[in-house]
Amino acid sequence: MEFNASGSNCTGRLKALFDIRDGNNNEAFQGRIDSFKPGNGGSIVSIKNPSITSINGMTMPSEGVITLGNKNFAYSGFTYDAKTQTYEFQLKTTLSVEEENALKNRSGMVGSDIDAMGIPYYQAQANNFIREFAKQFNLIHKSGVDLNGEAGKSFFVAKDPTDGTEYNFDGYHGMQDMDDTMTSTGNYYYLLTASSVKVDKDLELDPRLLVTMYQSDLEDDVASQDIVEKMLTLKSEVTMFRGVGADQFLACLISDNTVDTQKSKHFLESYTNINETIIQKRMSISGVDEDEEALDMLKFQNAYNLASRMIQTMTEMYDRLILETGV
Repeated sequence: MEFNASGSNCTGRLKALFDIRDGNNNEAFQGRIDSFKPGNGGSIVSIKNPSITSINGMTMPSEGVITLGNKNFAYSGFTYDAKTQTYEFQLKTTLSVEEENALKNRSGMVGSDIDAMGIPYYQAQANNFIREFAKQFNLIHKSGVDLNGEAGKSFFVAKDPTDGTEYNFDGYHGMQDMDDTMTSTGNYYYLLTASSVKVDKDLELDPRLLVTMYQSDLEDDVASQDIVEKMLTLKSEVTMFRGVGADQFLACLISDNTVDTQKSKHFLESYTNINETIIQKRMSISGVDEDEEALDMLKFQNAYNLASRMIQTMTEMYDRLILETGV
Protein backbone atom coordinates (compact mmCIF):
# COMPACT_ATOMS: atom_id res chain seq x y z
CA MET A 1 0.00 0.00 0.00
CA GLU A 2 1.41 3.40 -1.01
CA PHE A 3 2.12 5.82 1.84
CA ASN A 4 0.09 9.05 1.59
CA ALA A 5 1.94 11.89 3.32
CA SER A 6 -1.10 14.17 3.02
CA GLY A 7 -3.58 11.61 4.34
CA SER A 8 -5.57 11.93 7.55
CA ASN A 9 -3.56 9.15 9.19
CA CYS A 10 -0.35 11.17 8.97
CA THR A 11 -0.28 13.46 12.02
CA GLY A 12 2.02 15.09 14.55
CA ARG A 13 5.61 16.05 13.87
CA LEU A 14 5.86 13.80 10.83
CA LYS A 15 2.98 15.64 9.17
CA ALA A 16 4.59 18.99 10.02
CA LEU A 17 7.79 17.92 8.26
CA PHE A 18 5.87 16.82 5.16
CA ASP A 19 3.90 20.10 5.19
CA ILE A 20 7.15 22.07 5.16
CA ARG A 21 8.45 19.97 2.28
CA ASP A 22 5.25 19.80 0.18
CA GLY A 23 2.97 22.65 1.35
CA ASN A 24 1.62 24.73 -1.56
CA ASN A 25 -1.20 26.60 0.25
CA ASN A 26 -3.81 24.62 -1.75
CA GLU A 27 -2.58 26.19 -5.01
CA ALA A 28 -1.96 23.09 -7.13
CA PHE A 29 -3.15 23.23 -10.75
CA GLN A 30 -6.65 21.86 -11.31
CA GLY A 31 -9.54 22.26 -13.72
CA ARG A 32 -12.42 20.52 -15.50
CA ILE A 33 -11.87 17.89 -18.21
CA ASP A 34 -13.56 19.21 -21.34
CA SER A 35 -12.62 16.94 -24.27
CA PHE A 36 -10.10 14.56 -25.82
CA LYS A 37 -8.46 14.29 -29.22
CA PRO A 38 -5.73 12.17 -30.83
CA GLY A 39 -2.18 13.35 -30.25
CA ASN A 40 1.44 12.41 -30.86
CA GLY A 41 2.06 9.23 -28.89
CA GLY A 42 -1.19 9.41 -26.92
CA SER A 43 -4.42 11.28 -26.34
CA ILE A 44 -4.59 15.04 -25.76
CA VAL A 45 -6.86 16.14 -22.92
CA SER A 46 -8.34 19.66 -22.81
CA ILE A 47 -8.77 21.26 -19.37
CA LYS A 48 -11.08 24.25 -18.89
CA ASN A 49 -11.83 26.45 -15.86
CA PRO A 50 -8.19 26.20 -14.72
CA SER A 51 -7.08 27.44 -11.32
CA ILE A 52 -3.93 28.98 -12.89
CA THR A 53 -4.49 31.43 -15.76
CA SER A 54 -1.13 33.18 -16.12
CA ILE A 55 2.43 32.16 -16.89
CA ASN A 56 3.60 33.87 -13.73
CA GLY A 57 1.64 31.47 -11.54
CA MET A 58 2.39 28.22 -13.38
CA THR A 59 3.88 25.59 -11.08
CA MET A 60 3.37 22.47 -13.22
CA PRO A 61 6.47 20.68 -14.54
CA SER A 62 6.93 20.59 -18.30
CA GLU A 63 6.33 16.84 -18.12
CA GLY A 64 5.03 14.73 -15.28
CA VAL A 65 1.82 13.14 -14.00
CA ILE A 66 -1.72 14.50 -14.22
CA THR A 67 -4.63 13.02 -12.27
CA LEU A 68 -7.79 12.67 -14.37
CA GLY A 69 -10.70 11.63 -12.22
CA ASN A 70 -9.06 9.14 -9.87
CA LYS A 71 -6.42 7.85 -12.30
CA ASN A 72 -2.87 9.05 -12.87
CA PHE A 73 -1.54 9.55 -16.42
CA ALA A 74 1.94 10.57 -17.53
CA TYR A 75 2.12 13.58 -19.86
CA SER A 76 5.00 14.80 -22.04
CA GLY A 77 4.06 18.46 -22.35
CA PHE A 78 1.21 20.97 -22.36
CA THR A 79 -0.02 24.15 -24.05
CA TYR A 80 -2.14 27.05 -22.80
CA ASP A 81 -4.47 29.32 -24.80
CA ALA A 82 -4.94 32.58 -22.90
CA LYS A 83 -7.94 33.66 -25.01
CA THR A 84 -10.04 30.59 -24.21
CA GLN A 85 -8.25 29.81 -20.92
CA THR A 86 -7.79 26.21 -22.03
CA TYR A 87 -4.91 23.83 -21.28
CA GLU A 88 -4.09 20.84 -23.46
CA PHE A 89 -1.95 18.06 -21.97
CA GLN A 90 -0.23 15.54 -24.26
CA LEU A 91 -0.68 12.17 -22.55
CA LYS A 92 1.69 9.26 -23.10
CA THR A 93 -1.30 6.91 -23.18
CA THR A 94 -4.00 6.53 -25.81
CA LEU A 95 -7.39 6.34 -24.12
CA SER A 96 -10.34 4.36 -25.40
CA VAL A 97 -13.64 6.03 -26.22
CA GLU A 98 -15.17 4.47 -23.11
CA GLU A 99 -12.37 5.89 -20.92
CA GLU A 100 -12.72 9.34 -22.48
CA ASN A 101 -16.48 9.41 -21.95
CA ALA A 102 -16.07 8.29 -18.34
CA LEU A 103 -13.59 11.11 -17.63
CA LYS A 104 -15.36 14.03 -19.33
CA ASN A 105 -16.47 16.83 -16.99
CA ARG A 106 -14.53 15.32 -14.12
CA SER A 107 -11.65 17.10 -12.41
CA GLY A 108 -8.03 17.13 -13.54
CA MET A 109 -5.12 17.98 -11.25
CA VAL A 110 -1.34 18.13 -11.34
CA GLY A 111 0.11 17.40 -7.91
CA SER A 112 -2.04 17.71 -4.81
CA ASP A 113 -3.37 20.47 -2.57
CA ILE A 114 -1.47 20.79 0.72
CA ASP A 115 -2.95 23.33 3.12
CA ALA A 116 0.36 24.72 4.38
CA MET A 117 2.83 27.39 3.30
CA GLY A 118 5.82 25.13 2.73
CA ILE A 119 8.85 25.29 0.46
CA PRO A 120 6.83 24.86 -2.81
CA TYR A 121 4.62 27.83 -1.85
CA TYR A 122 7.55 30.19 -1.35
CA GLN A 123 9.25 28.88 -4.49
CA ALA A 124 6.07 29.65 -6.47
CA GLN A 125 5.90 33.15 -4.98
CA ALA A 126 9.53 33.82 -5.90
CA ASN A 127 8.93 32.54 -9.46
CA ASN A 128 5.82 34.69 -9.77
CA PHE A 129 7.76 37.82 -8.85
CA ILE A 130 10.87 37.19 -10.94
CA ARG A 131 8.80 36.40 -14.05
CA GLU A 132 6.83 39.63 -13.80
CA PHE A 133 9.91 41.73 -13.00
CA ALA A 134 11.87 40.19 -15.88
CA LYS A 135 8.96 40.79 -18.28
CA GLN A 136 8.73 44.48 -17.40
CA PHE A 137 12.49 45.08 -17.37
CA ASN A 138 13.10 43.21 -20.63
CA LEU A 139 10.35 45.14 -22.42
CA ILE A 140 11.99 48.43 -21.45
CA HIS A 141 15.46 47.16 -22.31
CA LYS A 142 14.31 45.97 -25.75
CA SER A 143 12.62 49.32 -26.49
CA GLY A 144 15.96 51.16 -26.66
CA VAL A 145 19.31 50.81 -28.35
CA ASP A 146 22.79 49.99 -27.09
CA LEU A 147 25.97 52.02 -27.60
CA ASN A 148 26.47 50.28 -30.94
CA GLY A 149 23.12 51.58 -32.16
CA GLU A 150 21.63 48.10 -32.20
CA ALA A 151 18.18 47.26 -30.79
CA GLY A 152 18.27 46.05 -27.22
CA LYS A 153 17.85 42.41 -26.31
CA SER A 154 16.44 40.64 -23.25
CA PHE A 155 18.46 41.56 -20.17
CA PHE A 156 17.19 38.65 -18.05
CA VAL A 157 17.19 35.15 -19.52
CA ALA A 158 16.56 31.61 -18.30
CA LYS A 159 19.43 29.12 -18.31
CA ASP A 160 18.77 25.41 -18.78
CA PRO A 161 20.87 23.68 -16.07
CA THR A 162 21.26 20.52 -18.17
CA ASP A 163 22.95 21.95 -21.27
CA GLY A 164 23.48 25.67 -20.53
CA THR A 165 21.02 26.85 -23.20
CA GLU A 166 19.76 30.40 -22.63
CA TYR A 167 16.14 31.33 -23.39
CA ASN A 168 15.47 35.02 -24.14
CA PHE A 169 11.63 34.94 -24.42
CA ASP A 170 11.54 36.57 -27.86
CA GLY A 171 7.95 35.40 -28.26
CA TYR A 172 6.74 37.85 -25.62
CA HIS A 173 5.77 41.34 -26.85
CA GLY A 174 3.63 42.68 -24.02
CA MET A 175 0.33 42.15 -25.85
CA GLN A 176 -2.40 41.73 -23.24
CA ASP A 177 -4.47 39.24 -25.24
CA MET A 178 -1.45 37.04 -25.97
CA ASP A 179 0.67 37.46 -22.84
CA ASP A 180 0.13 34.00 -21.43
CA THR A 181 -0.47 31.83 -24.52
CA MET A 182 2.39 29.34 -24.43
CA THR A 183 3.74 25.81 -24.77
CA SER A 184 5.78 24.07 -22.07
CA THR A 185 8.63 23.49 -24.55
CA GLY A 186 8.61 26.95 -26.15
CA ASN A 187 10.69 30.09 -25.53
CA TYR A 188 8.36 31.55 -22.90
CA TYR A 189 8.63 33.06 -19.44
CA TYR A 190 7.31 29.78 -18.04
CA LEU A 191 10.93 28.57 -18.25
CA LEU A 192 12.12 31.39 -15.96
CA THR A 193 12.39 30.53 -12.27
CA ALA A 194 14.25 31.95 -9.30
CA SER A 195 16.90 29.26 -9.83
CA SER A 196 17.31 29.64 -13.61
CA VAL A 197 17.30 33.45 -13.96
CA LYS A 198 20.52 35.14 -15.07
CA VAL A 199 21.80 38.09 -17.09
CA ASP A 200 22.25 37.45 -20.82
CA LYS A 201 25.73 36.08 -21.53
CA ASP A 202 26.50 38.68 -24.23
CA LEU A 203 25.64 41.51 -21.83
CA GLU A 204 27.92 40.01 -19.21
CA LEU A 205 30.83 39.98 -21.65
CA ASP A 206 30.19 43.34 -23.37
CA PRO A 207 28.73 46.22 -21.31
CA ARG A 208 28.29 48.27 -24.51
CA LEU A 209 25.24 46.11 -25.22
CA LEU A 210 23.50 47.52 -22.14
CA VAL A 211 20.65 49.78 -23.25
CA THR A 212 20.74 53.30 -21.79
CA MET A 213 18.96 55.38 -24.46
CA TYR A 214 16.26 55.41 -27.13
CA GLN A 215 16.88 55.50 -30.88
CA SER A 216 15.85 59.17 -30.93
CA ASP A 217 18.57 60.00 -28.39
CA LEU A 218 21.15 58.40 -30.67
CA GLU A 219 19.94 60.37 -33.68
CA ASP A 220 19.96 63.67 -31.75
CA ASP A 221 23.31 62.81 -30.16
CA VAL A 222 21.77 63.73 -26.78
CA ALA A 223 21.54 61.17 -23.97
CA SER A 224 18.33 62.01 -22.10
CA GLN A 225 18.53 58.96 -19.78
CA ASP A 226 14.74 58.65 -20.01
CA ILE A 227 14.95 54.90 -20.47
CA VAL A 228 17.09 54.54 -17.35
CA GLU A 229 14.59 56.56 -15.34
CA LYS A 230 11.83 54.32 -16.66
CA MET A 231 13.76 51.27 -15.44
CA LEU A 232 14.04 52.87 -12.00
CA THR A 233 10.25 53.18 -11.78
CA LEU A 234 10.07 49.38 -11.63
CA LYS A 235 11.46 49.55 -8.10
CA SER A 236 8.35 50.98 -6.47
CA GLU A 237 6.05 52.78 -8.92
CA VAL A 238 4.98 49.81 -11.07
CA THR A 239 2.82 47.05 -9.65
CA MET A 240 4.83 43.84 -9.59
CA PHE A 241 3.60 41.59 -6.83
CA ARG A 242 0.32 41.55 -4.91
CA GLY A 243 -0.46 45.14 -5.80
CA VAL A 244 2.90 46.56 -4.68
CA GLY A 245 6.26 47.36 -6.26
CA ALA A 246 9.38 45.26 -6.47
CA ASP A 247 10.78 46.81 -3.29
CA GLN A 248 7.94 45.26 -1.26
CA PHE A 249 8.39 41.70 -2.52
CA LEU A 250 10.47 40.46 0.40
CA ALA A 251 8.23 42.33 2.84
CA CYS A 252 5.25 40.34 1.53
CA LEU A 253 7.02 37.00 1.93
CA ILE A 254 8.32 37.89 5.38
CA SER A 255 4.77 38.89 6.34
CA ASP A 256 3.48 35.49 5.13
CA ASN A 257 6.17 33.73 7.11
CA THR A 258 5.53 35.78 10.25
CA VAL A 259 1.79 35.22 10.17
CA ASP A 260 2.26 31.49 9.56
CA THR A 261 4.80 31.27 12.40
CA GLN A 262 2.48 33.04 14.84
CA LYS A 263 -0.38 30.80 13.79
CA SER A 264 1.76 27.71 14.40
CA LYS A 265 2.80 28.99 17.83
CA HIS A 266 -0.83 29.60 18.80
CA PHE A 267 -1.82 26.12 17.64
CA LEU A 268 1.06 24.57 19.56
CA GLU A 269 0.18 26.49 22.71
CA SER A 270 -3.50 25.55 22.42
CA TYR A 271 -2.78 21.84 21.88
CA THR A 272 -0.27 21.86 24.75
CA ASN A 273 -2.89 23.34 27.08
CA ILE A 274 -5.46 20.80 25.93
CA ASN A 275 -2.99 17.97 26.50
CA GLU A 276 -2.21 19.15 30.03
CA THR A 277 -5.92 19.49 30.81
CA ILE A 278 -6.56 15.93 29.63
CA ILE A 279 -3.70 14.59 31.76
CA GLN A 280 -4.94 16.43 34.87
CA LYS A 281 -8.48 15.23 34.26
CA ARG A 282 -7.30 11.64 33.91
CA MET A 283 -5.27 11.92 37.11
CA SER A 284 -8.24 13.29 39.02
CA ILE A 285 -10.54 10.53 37.77
CA SER A 286 -8.07 7.78 38.62
CA GLY A 287 -7.74 9.24 42.16
CA VAL A 288 -3.99 8.74 42.26
CA ASP A 289 -2.12 11.20 44.48
CA GLU A 290 1.62 10.59 44.70
CA ASP A 291 1.99 12.12 48.21
CA GLU A 292 -0.98 10.19 49.58
CA GLU A 293 0.28 6.96 48.03
CA ALA A 294 3.72 7.49 49.62
CA LEU A 295 2.17 7.97 53.06
CA ASP A 296 0.06 4.84 52.61
CA MET A 297 3.17 2.91 51.62
CA LEU A 298 4.90 3.98 54.83
CA LYS A 299 1.87 2.97 56.90
CA PHE A 300 1.63 -0.42 55.23
CA GLN A 301 5.36 -0.97 55.71
CA ASN A 302 5.12 -0.16 59.43
CA ALA A 303 2.10 -2.41 59.83
CA TYR A 304 3.98 -5.20 58.08
CA ASN A 305 6.97 -4.76 60.38
CA LEU A 306 4.74 -4.83 63.48
CA ALA A 307 2.95 -7.92 62.26
CA SER A 308 6.29 -9.62 61.56
CA ARG A 309 7.56 -8.85 65.06
CA MET A 310 4.35 -10.15 66.64
CA ILE A 311 4.63 -13.41 64.75
CA GLN A 312 8.26 -13.71 65.76
CA THR A 313 7.37 -13.11 69.44
CA MET A 314 4.56 -15.64 69.39
CA THR A 315 6.91 -18.18 67.79
CA GLU A 316 9.49 -17.64 70.53
CA MET A 317 6.81 -17.97 73.24
CA TYR A 318 5.55 -21.22 71.67
CA ASP A 319 9.08 -22.65 71.45
CA ARG A 320 9.87 -21.72 75.10
CA LEU A 321 6.60 -23.24 76.25
CA ILE A 322 7.39 -26.54 74.58
CA LEU A 323 11.05 -26.74 75.54
CA GLU A 324 10.80 -25.62 79.16
CA THR A 325 7.47 -27.08 80.25
CA GLY A 326 7.74 -30.29 78.31
CA VAL A 327 4.26 -29.99 76.96
